Amino acid sequence: MLLFLLAGCSSEKNKKSTDDQNSSYKKFELLSPPEIGDFQGMKFYEGGFSSLSYIPGSNLEFYAVNDRGPNLEMNDHPKAEGNEVKLFPFPDYSPKVVRLRVRNNTLQTAFAMAVKSPVSKLTTSGLPPAYLQNENSETAWSEPNATVVQGDDWGLDAEGITVGNDNDIWICEEYRPSIWRLFDKTAKTWEVFAPAFGSDQNEHSDILKPLPDVLRKIRPNRGFEGITMTPNGMIWAAIQSPLQNPDEKTGNTTRLNRLVKLNPKTGETHMFLYEMNEAVGDIRQKDWKIGDLTAVNDSQLLVLEQAEKGNDKFADVYLVDINKATPLQDDNESGKTPEQFLYAENAQNHGVKTVTKTHLVDLTQNGFTKEHGKAEGLTIVNDTTIAVMNDNDYGVRLSDDLETVTETNVKTYLWLIKTPAALSVKRKND
Repeated sequence: MLLFLLAGCSSEKNKKSTDDQNSSYKKFELLSPPEIGDFQGMKFYEGGFSSLSYIPGSNLEFYAVNDRGPNLEMNDHPKAEGNEVKLFPFPDYSPKVVRLRVRNNTLQTAFAMAVKSPVSKLTTSGLPPAYLQNENSETAWSEPNATVVQGDDWGLDAEGITVGNDNDIWICEEYRPSIWRLFDKTAKTWEVFAPAFGSDQNEHSDILKPLPDVLRKIRPNRGFEGITMTPNGMIWAAIQSPLQNPDEKTGNTTRLNRLVKLNPKTGETHMFLYEMNEAVGDIRQKDWKIGDLTAVNDSQLLVLEQAEKGNDKFADVYLVDINKATPLQDDNESGKTPEQFLYAENAQNHGVKTVTKTHLVDLTQNGFTKEHGKAEGLTIVNDTTIAVMNDNDYGVRLSDDLETVTETNVKTYLWLIKTPAALSVKRKND
């Protein structure tokens, strides 16, 4: 187990003042994240938090999860030769489950656990799985001079986390995409639910459980982005952007994305359609993406949806009702893939009703601005309070010459936000 402490403080006041009982949010900055290592003479620090899950019954304590570690896009590098390439300054980096807590206007970490492989005592890496080959494949470099790092079939790009009902933690990741069940005290992997999993599928059939193969049609780097468990024990996971189903053009133009419902005891899955927002201003249709989701009760979820391009930035939380939505029967509805219906009204005309969504909170009106990057953590604290966290991409970027790494000064923050109306929150033991 990796242990470390972090410190932070409330760094920004709402215009109404965070000390005022009527203020809508409080914001806490992570000031002293632990060091990861040194690369090109620059120090890298922990960050990249990609999800958030409140720990029921705690005093403002949360689980968060890192993604695959510091990585930078190298597609435009002359040596990339048109391939999808990522620079991993620390190829041995292990994604971590981190326990955070708010204390006395500070954000602190109680402990962190590196996620462990289900087939060995080793920790996982964040490297792309080699077995994906040309399907959503990426090449990993450890240096800008095209030093190639071998892929890892158990590599993990964690993007979602939720507290389970049986002393377990569930995370989702976007490489395959897949859902992982962990022991909550050690982060040892218990089970993995995924589409076809390379040569290990038969060898580790006791650990590996199937998900529908259609999920392999994700847009590269847009797999599972959020996960939650409802009080009745059902797992819900959200794809970040619509599937490229049957092709890339459809994926870039459709508004219809998928939520996946998994019964972890039986392995049974159902999928439902979620209508993304439409193109507006500088925002193209393909720019919209889901950042996270969390369960309100057995029939309602909160979904974080966002987009940023040019002069426009949107980051909103929606209350989603799943009660009357139509589960997809197969990948051919009236002769089309569900994504080819393009929008909710057309899908309903073909007998497929999407989940309904109602706007709840505009994060940009609660202190979340362009300087904070992506909103990728969402959880419910109580009937009138949600918590949100940003992903700072470890606060680094590539310089224009694609040879050196520089700082972005994007920090990690956690917001506590009052909702405009009370939620009907239900937890397992309610």
